[in-house]
Amino acid sequence: MTLTGTGSFGTARENTAPRTHTFVLANGEAVAETIAGIETSGGFDLGGTSCGGQLAPGATCVIAVVFDPSQGPDVYVGSLTAHGPGFSVSKALGATVTPSSGCLRRLSAHTRQVICP
Repeated sequence: MTLTGTGSFGTARENTAPRTHTFVLANGEAVAETIAGIETSGGFDLGGTSCGGQLAPGATCVIAVVFDPSQGPDVYVGSLTAHGPGFSVSKALGATVTPSSGCLRRLSAHTRQVICP
């Protein structure tokens, strides 16, 4: 099983329209695969999917992931994961939300970032 698509949602200003990216789950195996779950993390939401309970050999299905910049200024890091009894595939997700005005200052013990719109 493979999961393809672009996980970078880029940089957006706070309170702008949500962004949706689509991902393709493909079964390159010789047998049908059972899909037990599809989850997102890190402030990203599952927007819908054409994936059912099983994916036939050679078949694909589409997964939509939504990121809403109204969550507030920050750097968001998460993942999209699809899994079943015989597989688990993930894709890294990321987005940066800048304030409507001013700069986002993010400080930690190891990094210092200043991101301006």
